[in-house]
Amino acid sequence: MNSAPASEQGESSGLAGNGPGARSKPERSPAGVIFTGLGGAAAGRTLLAANAVHSGVTDEITAAQINFLTGFHAALLACAGVAAVGI
Repeated sequence: MNSAPASEQGESSGLAGNGPGARSKPERSPAGVIFTGLGGAAAGRTLLAANAVHSGVTDEITAAQINFLTGFHAALLACAGVAAVGI
C-alpha cells in the first residue's frame, strides 16, 4: 500500500482486500470469529505443528483436518450470505 499516493491509500487498500485493520485484527472479522469459534484456528495450529515434525496421519490429525474444514466451510457460507444480502 505504500506505493500508492497518500491520498489514494484507502482505495488501494480496499481494492487489495485489506480494509482498515484487516491484517492487524483478522479475528474480529465475522468470518474470523466463526472460523475461530468452530475451532478452525486451533486445528490449523495443530496441523502446522504436525507438519513441522512430519508426523504420520493419526486420529488427532484427522480430527484437526475435519475441524479446520468445518470452520472454513462455515466462514465461507457466512461470507456468501453477507454477499447475497449485499446484492
